[in-house]
Amino acid sequence: MMKKLFLFLFISFAFIFLIKSVNSTPVLCEYITTTSCQACPPVSETLYDIYSSHDYPFYYISMVTDKNKEAEDTGRQYNIFGYPTAVFNGGYVVVFGKHERAEYINAIEKCMERESKIIIQANSYWSREGLSIDVNITNQYDSYFGRLKIYVVEPVSNWRDYNGNKFKYAFIGYAMDKNFSMKKGKESFHALWKANMTDNMLVIVAVFNGNEEIRYSDPPFNKHSFKAHFLDAVVASKPKKDMPPSLYFIEKPEDITGYKNVTFKWNGSDDHGNVLFSYKLEGYEEWHDWSNIREAKYENLKDGSYVFKLRGKDNMGQIKTISYSFKVDTSKPYVIYTHPKNNEKDFPPYEAIIIKFSHPMNKNIIKIKFEPNATYSVIWKNSREMQIHANLKYETIYSISISGERKSGQKMDEYSFSFQTSPPDITQPEVKEAKPFYEEYYNGIYIKFSKPMDRVIIKGIEITPYMPYTYQWKENDTLLIIKLRYILLGNYKLKLTEYMQDKYGNKLKPFEMEFYITKPKVVANTAENSNLLMNEPIEITFSHPMNKTSVEKGIEIHPDCNFSIKWINNRTIKIIGKWKYEGYRMEIKNAKDDRNISMENYSFSFYVPLPASPPSMQNGMPSFAIYMVILSILFIIMRKRK
Repeated sequence: MMKKLFLFLFISFAFIFLIKSVNSTPVLCEYITTTSCQACPPVSETLYDIYSSHDYPFYYISMVTDKNKEAEDTGRQYNIFGYPTAVFNGGYVVVFGKHERAEYINAIEKCMERESKIIIQANSYWSREGLSIDVNITNQYDSYFGRLKIYVVEPVSNWRDYNGNKFKYAFIGYAMDKNFSMKKGKESFHALWKANMTDNMLVIVAVFNGNEEIRYSDPPFNKHSFKAHFLDAVVASKPKKDMPPSLYFIEKPEDITGYKNVTFKWNGSDDHGNVLFSYKLEGYEEWHDWSNIREAKYENLKDGSYVFKLRGKDNMGQIKTISYSFKVDTSKPYVIYTHPKNNEKDFPPYEAIIIKFSHPMNKNIIKIKFEPNATYSVIWKNSREMQIHANLKYETIYSISISGERKSGQKMDEYSFSFQTSPPDITQPEVKEAKPFYEEYYNGIYIKFSKPMDRVIIKGIEITPYMPYTYQWKENDTLLIIKLRYILLGNYKLKLTEYMQDKYGNKLKPFEMEFYITKPKVVANTAENSNLLMNEPIEITFSHPMNKTSVEKGIEIHPDCNFSIKWINNRTIKIIGKWKYEGYRMEIKNAKDDRNISMENYSFSFYVPLPASPPSMQNGMPSFAIYMVILSILFIIMRKRK
């Protein structure tokens, strides 16, 4: 039994040691191949399978020699015997020909045994010049001579092997390939790659030792002995994906234009270079050639709907498209809505007359004529809607004639409509609803009247004690909203006096109401002076809607513990804690409600009865007596087996 226990511990420590070793020694394989090699596809699949498993700190590069001159030169430098050849760590281990997976794993594990005191870090990113690569090398030797290679590879290549499969991690060129020397310490290098810029790119940085000289004597390389520079460090860097260019219009026609001529102006930008543009008016022309043109003009367009499309292309070939829809409409403008309607009766003479047009109008050319004559003023809500405020008489038939033209110059035919004003209204207005009515004030006083009221208020509102306020009218002047300028604690009385009147001049019957402003406080607590279960949450309810940030910042629990806060609504919170002790004290400091009124600091105690621990596990560890009992039992078992 003891032997099994020791064996289990040995295996565990060995496994941990193996994992540590695997994670500390990267390996690089330069896989020399061609598109015409019949034996190569299975090797490609095996290397990719090992790489994808992430069982080893392993990178590989497919050096397709018949597609890339630098890859061919690399194979020649290694004096390879034929294809496929897998060169591990610069020739520290070489596997020639097709082999089983285990052979390549053995090569990786052998390379991992090699010690090195070189550490490299790499960062690749897109810049306006191209793909920038920053490399930091840390040398822990007294001095070091080596070779720095920065490989640029395509994770998925367009080149295909003998079986028609795309190569993985195909080499497309060196961003840097140079000898260097350095003393103990750190040194930085920078490289720039401008060719073949796509998002399908990976950078692999490797440092080879230039101090060692090894000559092979084993076949098949005994006839091709060469000096080897073995790998000391390797790392990969994937540049962040480049985004397509951004496009925007500087000038464009209105949604509905009265002109047959339109102009578009635009611009674009990209993080890493210039932008080329192409455009077309859909249904009118084909795409224009890519260029730096940033403006397009169209003349004598027919009435109808159009879509203008704009494309932008960056130096990586990424394309962004935006579009804009517009109409060409050169028809005459006309009236589409009036208030009151034509021939309407009992129109209140104090209400505004509203007229809406089909198109944006030239405000300076509109002509209005009343019959019988009446004085008036005009307010434009926008270029298509006007309001007429006129001094009209009761029980009178009026006719209004309107003429004008669009902003674009098209003249409208004269439009007329008639209506009859209502008789005088002598009904006294009254308050139908008011809030807060003898309640807490929060964000305003809302008073609803039975009739539209005169918007001008002079001596109509009294607040005791005095408090500055603002007011506004809503819902056709039947809703009055009063807001206090300051929020001060106290009881208040509001009075609407007889100086308030409706549109007809009927005075309001005096109205009074009261409201108050109080401090927030805690009104309910599920844990105060009580016992909680170990995982039971605490619910705390406040009297007012609270400022959530101030409440969350103000909660403290002693002794310290981990807890989270969940809001059930704006008045109630749930505190979920990991209670580890029996006694706690909670404080809520500097909390405010949503009116910014501070609450008095609040604190309470609560208890969490914890389950009793067995004597042998007190203080978190088995007692010495328990250890002795276990050892005695093991000793007895071993004696009996003997």
